[in-house]
Amino acid sequence: MKITGKTFIALGYRSGKWFKDALIYANENNLEGIDLEQYLEQFASPPPIDPFKKPIPFYKNIEAENEEEKQNVKQVIETMNELMKTPTL
Repeated sequence: MKITGKTFIALGYRSGKWFKDALIYANENNLEGIDLEQYLEQFASPPPIDPFKKPIPFYKNIEAENEEEKQNVKQVIETMNELMKTPTL
């Protein structure tokens, strides 16, 4: 059985640079079943991190001087609140 990138994806792996070398190795060594799964464990990605439900507090050093700027500042703070929900920011 020829192993392809689709095989890895079906097993739950995300594609990456490692696919090429892993495909060559797996096919040259006729890996399948538990042997293939054990070999692929080294390439497992950590589970994705869910965003925070609420933004992490941050210091705001911005001040609007007129009505136009007030709207801009409001939008900047809304954007930052969304960004601050990202755990890796």
